[in-house]
Amino acid sequence: MGKEDATQFDFSSQYHQFQGSPGSPGSTFVELAGGPALPALGHAIAGSLATAGSKLLVYPIELVTTRLQVQRQLRGPGEAPSAARGANAEYKSFVDGVQKIFKNEGGLAFYTGCTPDVGKGIADSFLFFLAYTFVRQHQLRRDGKKDLSIVQELGVGVAAGSFAKLITTPLQNIITRQQTAVLVAARDPSSATAGSGSDKLTIRDIARQIQSERGLAGFWAGYSASIILTLNPAITFAVENTLKSFLSKSRREKPSPQLTFLLAATSKAIATSLTYPVMLAKSRAQAFTPLPINDSDDTEKDAPQPGAPPSGRGNRKAKKTTKSSVHKLLSLLSAQYAIMLTLRKIYREEGLSGLYSGIEGEVLKGSSVMVSR
Repeated sequence: MGKEDATQFDFSSQYHQFQGSPGSPGSTFVELAGGPALPALGHAIAGSLATAGSKLLVYPIELVTTRLQVQRQLRGPGEAPSAARGANAEYKSFVDGVQKIFKNEGGLAFYTGCTPDVGKGIADSFLFFLAYTFVRQHQLRRDGKKDLSIVQELGVGVAAGSFAKLITTPLQNIITRQQTAVLVAARDPSSATAGSGSDKLTIRDIARQIQSERGLAGFWAGYSASIILTLNPAITFAVENTLKSFLSKSRREKPSPQLTFLLAATSKAIATSLTYPVMLAKSRAQAFTPLPINDSDDTEKDAPQPGAPPSGRGNRKAKKTTKSSVHKLLSLLSAQYAIMLTLRKIYREEGLSGLYSGIEGEVLKGSSVMVSR
């Protein structure tokens, strides 16, 4: 690989480690502008198949991690952690979670909700690559260039990721509830979320629960956090470049396979650590109907409503001339604000360790995916 190829940032490879990109040397895909009209579809299918394999490999890790992320949210007021742990409804650590799940639920429990999750992973990858390739080629044709700048690549990747998550977030809400239903059942067997056993909760059952608890908008709980998390590959890339800057010129230009893996693994771990609290907030938002939160007394009722204009600035003329794009921006900002309030509430009640509950599993999952590729 030449120096020019090594410095080019292909956003899709940060997601699924594909070599080359449309418009770059060595690409296995024909550009939309100069060949068959289906390279985006081929790119999407290839990415989907790779995702399905990696999902099956790391799913047990993901399930344990999700339970660790949400278990503290189930504690009652003044409840001692030892009470839940004694009843096997809470785990001390990732290893403790693995041991208790295997002992109390059996080996198949590690794949609770796996089928819809694999389906979601395939859909995520398919939609991402389809949108990524299409938007990228459109940008290349418009600019009349062979390659995009790093900033443009990142922008296309974030847009493609946000589009994919918009479609698949409803299924992710259902999967998260399937993964954590046994924790709810252990504390409250009569709970609607518990159903008649976590192994008997169907997608339709959980969809009805979400609909009855939150309405249609409830299926997109955690979507705003997903938008933030689309920046994870960009952060990984930035950290990796920073680490490379400390190397000698010869090692930067021709790194050994071991050094390449070490840099990638370290960069991924750092990026995960920076964004992990947002991952945790997303899981908690999707697992249960959240208690109201606001800026002063931890209640959501005072948080800005999506699309609402800033208080004290509304007037008839402004309301009539406000464009839909402004409403969308306000909706996005209010959603991010709600996430910050959620994180602050977790920090106040559970401390720094609460924001990083289960991070060891997330780091392990990232490492496992890298090794498999």
